[in-house]
Amino acid sequence: TVTARGWEASAAGKLTDAWSIITSYTYVHARITTPVVPIQLNAEPMNTPTYAFSLWSTYDVTKDLQVGAGAFYNSSVWGDLQTTGLVANTALVPAWCRFDAMVAYKLSPKVTLQFNIYNLTDRYYFESAYTNWAVPAAQPCRSTVVTASRKPLANSTCR
Repeated sequence: TVTARGWEASAAGKLTDAWSIITSYTYVHARITTPVVPIQLNAEPMNTPTYAFSLWSTYDVTKDLQVGAGAFYNSSVWGDLQTTGLVANTALVPAWCRFDAMVAYKLSPKVTLQFNIYNLTDRYYFESAYTNWAVPAAQPCRSTVVTASRKPLANSTCR
C-alpha cells in the first residue's frame, strides 16, 4: 500500500486583454506503508516527484499573432524499489527544468499555423527510470514542431 498526502494549486487568468497566464504547483509526500518486503517500508514509490511546477504564458501581439513561453519543473525521483539489500531506493533520477516557446499565426479565422520549440536550453534530462535503465524525456534535446490546424466547419462531424 502506498500512502500519498499532498496538495495541488493552479491559477489561470488574464493579466491584460492580450496577456494570459496559467501556473500550477504540486506537492505530494508518498511512502510505501504496507510493503511487499520489509526494506520497502517508508520507501518512496518509483517515479513519484515530491514537487512539480509549471508556468505558461501567451501574449497576443496582434489579433492574428500570438507568442508564448513556459517553464516546467519536476523534483528528483527514485527509479528503483529493491527487494533485497539494506535500502529500497538506490537509483536517483535528478530533478529537471525545461523551457519551451511558441509562436502562432492565424492564416484565416479557421486556420492557424504554429511553431513550437521544446527544451530551449537543449539540456538532456531523464523523466523517469526503472531499476537499471533511465528513460529520457519525450523531447530530451531541443526540438521544433510546426503544425497547421483548422477549426471544424459549423455543423460538421468528425469521421
